[in-house]
Amino acid sequence: MIDVGCGPGQLAIRLADWTGHITGVDVEEEMLREARGMADALKIRNIDWKLADIEEFIRTEEQESIKLVTMGKSFHWLNRSRFLEQLYPTIQRSGGIAVIDDYQPNKVLADWQITFQEITKKWYGEDRRAGKGIYDHPIQSHEEVIEESHFSLKTIDCNPYDHHWTLETLLGHHYSTSYGLKSYLGKNVDGFEDEVKRALLSVHSDGLFKEEIRVKVLLGYK
Repeated sequence: MIDVGCGPGQLAIRLADWTGHITGVDVEEEMLREARGMADALKIRNIDWKLADIEEFIRTEEQESIKLVTMGKSFHWLNRSRFLEQLYPTIQRSGGIAVIDDYQPNKVLADWQITFQEITKKWYGEDRRAGKGIYDHPIQSHEEVIEESHFSLKTIDCNPYDHHWTLETLLGHHYSTSYGLKSYLGKNVDGFEDEVKRALLSVHSDGLFKEEIRVKVLLGYK
């Protein structure tokens, strides 16, 4: 299995017991350090972490050598059609891809989410960065891109659930994203965190922040 844009490794680590070997690939060394540290702490030994451009990495794979490719919030960063065309020959028969994401384009944000979003833009800038790239959400849906590829699409909508964030887990999750790296803040980490804590506690003084999460899994079979 290959986890594309693995970030700090949450998805690969969750799936470590379900597969023989996983390679987590990312372009950010900061993310891979987090992933290695977490895997070591949990004594997980069947994951390799590779610093590489994913398209260049896939070009080194042999034909039909991969069983499964997973993507969390990384698929939209790729040239999706080109990547799937390049990937298809490396996937084993009966294998495929899984795009797992909780993106909701029409989601109504809670007051605390709007506040956090405004503070993030103030300290990080209007553009969402990842490595040398700037994120611009694609017009064509992931489903349409997969349907136009050689893969056969199956969509799974998971049951929604409520997640309760604390200030610590919210900031930790933010720093684990490609656009929220601490390195983008430079010497301003403390200032950013102080403003987040003051502002969010003024919205919810108990320090608990509820979010409804809806996860969709797009499976592409070969």
